Amino acid sequence: MAANKFGRYVWLVDLIRCHPYITFKEISDKWEDCGLGDGKPLPWKTFMNHKDAVQTIFDIIISCDAKRGYGYYIEDADLLEGNSFRSWLIDSYATLNQLQADKKLEKRISFEKIPSGNKYLQILLQAMRQNSVVEITHQGFGRSHASTFQVEPYHLKVYNRRWYLIGWSVYSEEIRTYALDRILNVKVTDTTFKLPESFDINEYFEGCVGIIADGDIDIERVVIKAYGWARKYLATLPYT
Repeated sequence: MAANKFGRYVWLVDLIRCHPYITFKEISDKWEDCGLGDGKPLPWKTFMNHKDAVQTIFDIIISCDAKRGYGYYIEDADLLEGNSFRSWLIDSYATLNQLQADKKLEKRISFEKIPSGNKYLQILLQAMRQNSVVEITHQGFGRSHASTFQVEPYHLKVYNRRWYLIGWSVYSEEIRTYALDRILNVKVTDTTFKLPESFDINEYFEGCVGIIADGDIDIERVVIKAYGWARKYLATLPYT
C-alpha cells in the first residue's frame, strides 16, 4: 500500500474523530485545505473507498446519521479511544501527515527519538502473528559479550522512549523482558508456540513502575504527595 494512501486513511479517521457528525461537504472542504489533496475537492467515490479501507485496515466503522444532517461519525468511538495502540498510531501519523503537507511546520515540531531497536519491530510482529519462536542475539548493559538464545515473543511494550520485548525464555524457562535497542540480531525459527491463555500483560506488570516485574516481591501501596501545579500533572500523567 502506498504510504500516501495510508496517510489519507489516517487523516480521515482523525478528522471525524475530532469533528463528529461532520458532513461530506465539510470533509471535502477540509480536504482542500489539508495539503494532501493538492487543493482539490474530495471526490465522492474516493471518500467511499477511503471509508471502506479504514474499516478493513483499522476495524473502524464510519457511519452516517441522516437525523443529524447526514453527518459522519465513528461507531464505538469510546472503544477507539480506549485502544492505546490504535489511538497512538492515528495521533502520530496524523501529525506526520501535517508535517508532510506543510513543510513550514517541519522545524516547529519536535519528537522524542526512540533508540534504533525499532528496526526489529516488523520481524517481531511477524513472529508474534505466527506464534513463532525467535532466536535473538542480545547484549545487555554491563555485559562484555552478546548471547544468542531463543524466546517465545508474547508482547511488545513502549516505556520511556524504548521498545521492549516480553517473552518466555526457552533457556531460563521464565518470562523475561528485553530492550530492543540491546538486541543485535533477530531470526524467526520454524518452531511455533502457543501463547498461554493465562498470560495477561496488565496482570504481569501490576503494581510495577516501568518494565521490571518481580513476582517474589509483594505489591505495596505508596502514597506520593504533590502540591500546586504538580497535583494536576500527576493526575493526568500518573506513574506507570
